[in-house]
Amino acid sequence: KLEQALARADRNHHQVALLMLDIDHFKQVNDTVGHHGGDAFLMEFARRIARLADDTTFVSRSGGDEFLIAISAAKNLEGLISEKSRQLTALSDMPITCNDVTFDVYAPKGLAWDDGGALDEEELLRRADRAMYSAKARGSQEVVFYDRAMHCEDLEQRRIQLELRQALAEGRGFEMHYQPIVSAQTVSHIVQHEALARWTCPNLGRVGPDKFIQAAEASGLMLPLGWLLLDLVCRDLKRFGYERVSINVSPSQLMAPGFADAFAKRVAEHDISPDWLEIEVTEQIAMRDDITVRQELCVLLTK
Repeated sequence: KLEQALARADRNHHQVALLMLDIDHFKQVNDTVGHHGGDAFLMEFARRIARLADDTTFVSRSGGDEFLIAISAAKNLEGLISEKSRQLTALSDMPITCNDVTFDVYAPKGLAWDDGGALDEEELLRRADRAMYSAKARGSQEVVFYDRAMHCEDLEQRRIQLELRQALAEGRGFEMHYQPIVSAQTVSHIVQHEALARWTCPNLGRVGPDKFIQAAEASGLMLPLGWLLLDLVCRDLKRFGYERVSINVSPSQLMAPGFADAFAKRVAEHDISPDWLEIEVTEQIAMRDDITVRQELCVLLTK
C-alpha cells in the first residue's frame, strides 16, 4: 500500500505521510492479564484506530504491538495529518479494559513526510520509526515529526559508524582514561578507578563516548568494541598497577550468549585476577526480565 501511494504521488503530485506508533509498556498488559488478555487489548486498540481509515488513509498492524498509518492526498496534507493526529490522540486518551483490568494507553507516535516524492518506502519507514523512538524517549504522547535536526543526527551517526568500523578493523585510536573513586570519609584515599573509553578518529577528531557508544550499539559493533576496550584495560592494569578498576558492560554485550565465559577467558589470558575488575551494569540491565541477561550475570558472579 505504501509503495502504491508513493507511486501515485510521483505520478499525480500527491504527498504521502507515514505515521508509526506502538503500545508502550505492552509487556505489562501481557504480564497482568496473560496473552489472551493482551490480544484483546490489541484488538480493541485496532478497532479504534481503524476508524481513521478512509480514501486518504490506510491503517494496518505491522506486527506485535506496532501499527502504521499511511496518509496520501493531493492537497492540504498538513491539515489532514493534523486532523488524523487529533483523532488518534483522542482515541489513545481512553483507557482499555480487558479481563476486568483497566489500562491506560501509551502510544508514542512518529511521523515522516515524503514532500516531493524523493523517498522510497524503506526510507519513509525508517524515518517514521526514528521519529517514533524519539517520541518514546521523550515520553511524549504527541506526534513527533522526523525533522531536519534528526536528519543531521542520522547523517552524523552513519559517518561515525563508518569510521568506527574502520577503526575497530585496524585497532587504532582508542585509549582508556581512569577516573579515581575516593572514599567519602577520606577523600585522599583512592578506593579504585573507573575506566572511561576515549576515541580519536583521524577524520572526525575526538568523538565523545556518548556518540561512539551509541553508534556502536546501533550498528552491532558494541561486542567487538567491548573486547578491544577490555584488552586495553587489562593491559593498563599491569602497566599502572591499579588494584581495582570498574568497567561498564552494555546491554548488547550481556545479551550475547556466552559473553560471561568469553569475558572470563579473555581476562585469564591477560593473567589478570578477576578481583582486579569490577563490572558495572546499568539500571536498565538490572531491571530486565531476560533469561539470557540473568544467565550471563549469574556466570559472572561465579568467576
